[in-house]
Amino acid sequence: MSVRAEPFFLAEHSDAPGGRFVFGYRIRITNSCERIIQLLSRRWTVVDAVGRTREIEGEGVVGRQPILGPGQSFQYESYCPIQTSWGTMDGAFTFRSRGPARPGETASSLLDGPWPENFEAKIGRFYLVVSPEAAGASGP
Repeated sequence: MSVRAEPFFLAEHSDAPGGRFVFGYRIRITNSCERIIQLLSRRWTVVDAVGRTREIEGEGVVGRQPILGPGQSFQYESYCPIQTSWGTMDGAFTFRSRGPARPGETASSLLDGPWPENFEAKIGRFYLVVSPEAAGASGP
């Protein structure tokens, strides 16, 4: 199981003089184990440059709770506004898992089978940073 985060600054949605900096981030989740997994929930900790901390929790990601078989990946994009030109994010995803699919099992029948264990995948800290070039382009 691997989770890769790629942050980027969204100058067109930011207002530097007004203290609003919007960062997008692309997350790629790859199931590298032999079990079937389903993403259940997310938890993020967002900290800006002056130490203001925000906790974000919720079911799934972008309205989905994807099921991934061995070797499959899921990618999504979201965003996070902060009040400073740099900050950090880290967090975790909670998954449930079960053994490999049985012969003849369909995607819809996966939800009916037993899911014996939940586990958490930590997402290491990544940085939300406005580059000097982008800083001049932000805001109206």
